[in-house]
Amino acid sequence: MKTVKYFLILLLIPTISKASIGKTSKLVNSPDEIVAERHQLLMLSAMSYLLLQGKKNEVGGPIASVIAWNVEDISKTPRFAIDRNRNKQKDSSLFHSEVVTLHKAFNLKPAQASPSLWLENTIVYTSLEACPMCASSMLIAHVPKTIHCIDDPGLRSENRIRTVPTVRQYNGRSFILESSKLALCSTENDKMWKEAQTRDQFNIVSYLKDDLKKDKGSFHANSHEAFINYSVQYNENKDLYSELALAILKD
Repeated sequence: MKTVKYFLILLLIPTISKASIGKTSKLVNSPDEIVAERHQLLMLSAMSYLLLQGKKNEVGGPIASVIAWNVEDISKTPRFAIDRNRNKQKDSSLFHSEVVTLHKAFNLKPAQASPSLWLENTIVYTSLEACPMCASSMLIAHVPKTIHCIDDPGLRSENRIRTVPTVRQYNGRSFILESSKLALCSTENDKMWKEAQTRDQFNIVSYLKDDLKKDKGSFHANSHEAFINYSVQYNENKDLYSELALAILKD
């Protein structure tokens, strides 16, 4: 199985290189545009990872998250950790993707670094809107911001617990929850809301699983295709793209 995985990685590397070099970098690189591309790459990588890993039996729901450092510092290539929902694997209801990814990020912390400061320069990108448990965990971990792709209709149901406010405060720190501006995400939001009107409003996980099974023309298949065929515009983001692509396949 490991041999097959590494073979797939080797097959993908030429595609990564081609996509990375596909477009010549602009002569004048706008910092805002470089950062905007990073947001797009990081969100697309979470959705692409979701597609590839979401078919495994151990996954407790097709939800994936990426946490990244230095996204807005264009002098550095962002570091990141990526993981997924592991409820079924752990036989628990508490191993949501954001929480698992937070633990993974803390495992990267140097011994001398302060836990309370380690994540204060990060952004979490997650495929599905954070539930109250995950949002609170990120808040306590001093993550300043999370961006999700799909709004969770279940969190807005009159009979279900509501999501946390868009901005929360904890020990004087702000925590921002934001919807992704990706076109793929906004299109899917509309689709999800229409589905929620005719089905159980908290059935979004089953809905996503059905979508993963179709695998042709589906939102997730398209998001994976969008990531693999992405042409990086800026030299500052080429290493990030290549590292994300390899991380998606390695797990």
